[in-house]
Amino acid sequence: MRQRGFTLIELIAVIVILGVLAAITPNFISLPAQSYANAASRAELSYAGTTALSWLKADLSQASGVPIVTGTSSLSIPKPTGATVTYSFTGNQLLRSDSSLSGANKLLVAGVCPSAEVNTNPAFFLDSASQSIKVDLPLIARSNCSDTSVGNETMEFHDTISYRGTW
Repeated sequence: MRQRGFTLIELIAVIVILGVLAAITPNFISLPAQSYANAASRAELSYAGTTALSWLKADLSQASGVPIVTGTSSLSIPKPTGATVTYSFTGNQLLRSDSSLSGANKLLVAGVCPSAEVNTNPAFFLDSASQSIKVDLPLIARSNCSDTSVGNETMEFHDTISYRGTW
């Protein structure tokens, strides 16, 4: 007489296979959500860096004289109106202030942090020979530069902007 059913070995094999599948399934489920969060962080950093550089380019294109770089953390741009626009790295922020406007500094970018990955610090460099300003702007998707948690997106902007004018 033939009996139908599963042997003990077959049952143990099925339990082991189901256990392995149960262990790895959460990784596959959370992967799309993590990918979306990383893409959103990169998009936010890209927008912030591009916006800051656009402001800087617009102000430098209207400069009425040679910009002044103080150390590597401050850039002052004289305007034709006699006012001065100043960009400064303060803490982990890039601020823009316009002497012709009353009020507080305008926060352009938060999360400006030295990048340990490539040893880049936020900085402005004046190149008088080529009449340009070199900007290093490392950004990181966190509000506290000392936060070392895994998964923080980083993005670096490096640009050389000409300030040649007709003054």
